[in-house]
Amino acid sequence: MHRSEGLVMVGESSRSILSQEALDSVLSSPEERRVWLHTVFLEGAYTKPENKYYVIAPEFNLTIPPDVLTVAAQDIAEGLRPFVQGNEVVYGIPVAGDRVSTPVGLRLWLRSSAARKGKGVPGSWTDVMSLTTHSYTTHEERVHLHFGFVNPGMRVFLLDDVIATGETIVDTIEAFRKQNVEVAGVGVMFAKAFERGLQRVVEEFGVPTICPVVIEDISDDRRFTLAQFQHYAKGKQSI
Repeated sequence: MHRSEGLVMVGESSRSILSQEALDSVLSSPEERRVWLHTVFLEGAYTKPENKYYVIAPEFNLTIPPDVLTVAAQDIAEGLRPFVQGNEVVYGIPVAGDRVSTPVGLRLWLRSSAARKGKGVPGSWTDVMSLTTHSYTTHEERVHLHFGFVNPGMRVFLLDDVIATGETIVDTIEAFRKQNVEVAGVGVMFAKAFERGLQRVVEEFGVPTICPVVIEDISDDRRFTLAQFQHYAKGKQSI
């Protein structure tokens, strides 16, 4: 892995994408998926020297390869499956959440709907729900999110790349609830549990949350401690 002053050069990696045969082996069990995703994460994720808590994981939200996306989507889908009634709609929180929502929706055989970040939406959209939130990643104080085709009585799953403080996902859940829409579950690629956003979604809002990679702590020498569980459901952790 190419590094400059302790940083990974985004888009470059020494890791080869798994063959389909090798991928099938990883997909064979929850434990295989967990071990493999944790290994890939630890090999590629890093933090900035000036801020050990700013985590950059290129293969999990910047340049997601097909093997990581496939394995993570399978894990998230299986975690959300107990909460499926068959009428849910899957939304990805823009921008990175869009890449996760489609493969998860396919595995759950649910409809995916449109979301957008910015100031405007296409003229063909109807029943648009808009909200303003804060972005931890870009440090923007006012980020505009739009979700199309939102109708009262819906049940939805929300997908995103990462939960840190949880501000974006919390604001989104609250906006849906004001529209009389139930958020039935949340799925993310990885979470920084020490920033409490993951726990907030589960404990304050009672929304089951599936997360294949959970960072419990980062040491002074910038090493990650990963949790040995993937799922939060109503305040309980499970393997």
